[in-house]
Amino acid sequence: MNHPRIIGIGAANPVLRLTQEQSFHAIGYQSDRIRKIFLNGDIDYRHFYLEGDLNRDESSDQLNQRYLRGAMKTGCGAIVDCLATAEKTVQDVDFLAVCTCTGYVCPDLGSRLIAHMGFRDNVQRASIVGLGCAGAVPTLQRAVDFVRAHPRRVALMVAVEICSACYYVDHTLETVVGNAICADGAAAFLLAAEQAAALRFPEIVIRFSRTALRNYGNMSSPTVMFVLDEVVRTGDPRPGDWGIMVALGPGMAAEVALLRW
Repeated sequence: MNHPRIIGIGAANPVLRLTQEQSFHAIGYQSDRIRKIFLNGDIDYRHFYLEGDLNRDESSDQLNQRYLRGAMKTGCGAIVDCLATAEKTVQDVDFLAVCTCTGYVCPDLGSRLIAHMGFRDNVQRASIVGLGCAGAVPTLQRAVDFVRAHPRRVALMVAVEICSACYYVDHTLETVVGNAICADGAAAFLLAAEQAAALRFPEIVIRFSRTALRNYGNMSSPTVMFVLDEVVRTGDPRPGDWGIMVALGPGMAAEVALLRW
C-alpha cells in the first residue's frame, strides 16, 4: 500500500489584523462584561476580510458576496503558498477538495478557484460544505483516499472560511462568544505518494494550538491546519514520529486523523 504524504503546507489571512480591544469596539459592543469575554479568550489578534469600514447593516446577500470575494482572495493565497513550498504549480494538481461552511455559492468555490487560477480542465474536484470547525479533517481524508487510489497523482485540499461574513450582533452569550473568537483565514495541504519532507509530537502538548489561537483566533475549519503548520515549523518533527489531528465540529462531532512524519 502506498502512503500519501503531505508535501506542502500553505496558509493565508486577510490583511486587516485587529487586537481583541479593537475587535470589541469595531463590532459596537459597549458592555464591560462583554469586553472581558473578548480580552480573556487567550487570543491576541484576529484577521478579517472587510472592504472599507465595518458595515453592521449588510444584507444576507451582501454578506454572502463578501464571503465569496474574501474566500476567493484568501483561498488563492493559501494555494499559492502551499504549491510554492512543494515547488509545484496548479498544473500539477490532479484533485482539488475545498472545505467551507461560512457561505454558500453556486457554482461552488472549488470550480471558481479552478477557473480563476488556471488549473487543468480535467482536474477532479470535491466540495465539502457545512461540516463546521471539523471540516478540514474529512476533507484531508478525501485527498488521502484519492492519492491511495491514484499513487502517481497529486491532491490539493483547501479549507477557507470568512467567519466575519456570518457575524450579527446581539447580547446573547452564544453570539458574544462567537464574535469574540471567530476570524477569517485559509489553509492548504498538498498530498502525494512520494518520498518528501512530510509530517513528532515529542509529547502531548497544546502549545501549538495555543499559538495558532492566540495569533489568529478560531477560523473554523482552517484552524487545525494552521496548528499543523505551526508544528511543522516550530515543533522539530522527525521522520517516523506520530501525531494525531483532532478537530471538533457541530453536532457535537469529532474528526480524528492519525499522521506520521
